[in-house]
Amino acid sequence: MGEDLSNPAIRKFVEDSRFIYEAWKEADINGFQTNILDCGAGQILFQTPIAKYLEPFWTPILRHFEKTRRIITYERRESTSQYMHAWDRAKDMLAVMDHLEITRCDIVSHSSGAVASLHFALMYPERVRSIVLMNVAAFYPKLRGPIAVLSDKLAPLLPDAIVLPLFLTFLAKRGTEDYALHRYAFGKFKPLGLHLKYSLNHITQEHDLRESLCAIRCPVLLINRTDDAVVPMEDMVYLHDRLPRCFGLHTVAGGGHMFHYRHAGDIIGFMEGFYRRISKEN
Repeated sequence: MGEDLSNPAIRKFVEDSRFIYEAWKEADINGFQTNILDCGAGQILFQTPIAKYLEPFWTPILRHFEKTRRIITYERRESTSQYMHAWDRAKDMLAVMDHLEITRCDIVSHSSGAVASLHFALMYPERVRSIVLMNVAAFYPKLRGPIAVLSDKLAPLLPDAIVLPLFLTFLAKRGTEDYALHRYAFGKFKPLGLHLKYSLNHITQEHDLRESLCAIRCPVLLINRTDDAVVPMEDMVYLHDRLPRCFGLHTVAGGGHMFHYRHAGDIIGFMEGFYRRISKEN
């Protein structure tokens, strides 16, 4: 990673990581070994992690809300030997909340973290005050077929030097700072092929909530990148049109798949406006 650290964007990313990693507190929750970030005071904002090693992408947003809220996130469990399902992720969310004696909270999440949040809202609706969902679909038809074969069949057999560039083509434009950041963060998964099969991509291949969206009754705010290759805008428009209490769909341009890092200021504004609106309703 030495050559990466010469990149100013990655140096800044490493600095941002200290906000979370220096505040980690180890926790053993009935055998679930994790680390938890628990800072600030006030209305609880629970950030559902997308994956281990990607926590620093949330630093700008969490730092902002720490000033007025109690912010929670945790280190997600990953696997290279057994499939991690959406309901497994939702149960881990519940375990962390119970461990911290959180009865109800606002949730913010992105990508596979947002998949887990949707399942959590269906499984434990009484625990959810609201959800901000970024870059998520009700169903992922484009990630089935050839991509499923790549993730489950080919990637585990190939070296990371081949798998990582292939995977990154879906996440950011080559030659940009966003590409460098994604390469640095996802490069920590070793071996990446097995993580893709069991822990990273499987959740999208089995996910289908098209018939269940009407049961999610909490206020929801949607945010997406206009040019994302994983979740195109039409997928989030589908959610917008079917969630009973959707408070809008906001967009940003660029920033790569983990766009909430580059566009933290815009997203903070969207979230603050959303929280003001739902507070007036309650």
